[in-house]
Amino acid sequence: MDDPLYVIGGIAVVLLLIAVPFVRRWTRRTGAELGERAGRRFAEDNLAKGEVAKQRMVEGLGATVVIGAPPARAHELVAEATRKGSDYRSTPDGLFEILFGVEPAATVVLSDTPDGTLVHLQDFREQHGQVLFAPFWDTLRTRIEKAATSAGVSTRPGPRLSFARTPVPGEALNGTWALLR
Repeated sequence: MDDPLYVIGGIAVVLLLIAVPFVRRWTRRTGAELGERAGRRFAEDNLAKGEVAKQRMVEGLGATVVIGAPPARAHELVAEATRKGSDYRSTPDGLFEILFGVEPAATVVLSDTPDGTLVHLQDFREQHGQVLFAPFWDTLRTRIEKAATSAGVSTRPGPRLSFARTPVPGEALNGTWALLR
C-alpha cells in the first residue's frame, strides 16, 4: 500500500522539478509584459497631460495689457515694473526681455493702438519642450498694472494673441515661438 504512494509522490516531485523552469520563465515574461504595458500607458497619459498643459501655458502667454497712455509714458511704466526684479531687463532698442537663468526667454514689446499702448510678447523660446518662464509674464503684467494704477493711468486686458512654434534644427525638444500676425 505504501509503495504506490511513494511512486506517485516521486513522479509528482520529478514533474515539479521539470516544470519549475518553464513556470518561472512564463511568469517572468508575463510580468514583464504587464509592466511594459502599464509603463507605456502611464507615459502616454503623462505626455498627453503635458501637451495639454503646455498648450494652456502658451495660450496664457497670449494675454496682453492695454495701458491707457501714449507709448512714451507706457514705456516709463513698464520700465518701472521691470526695475523691481532681476528676471527682466530693458534692451537698448526700447524692448524688454524676460530672463530665465541668464538667457533671454521672451521679448516684450509695446505697440501703439487707438485705445492706448498694447504690451505683449513678441516671441519666446522653450527649453526641453517646456515653456518655463510663463509665471514671469504673469508677474510682469501684474507689476505693470500696479505701476500704472499708482501713476493714475488706466489699464485693461487686451486681446489674446497667438503664437506659432519653430523647432530648433537638430533639437526636437527646443523651439522658438513667434507671434502670428
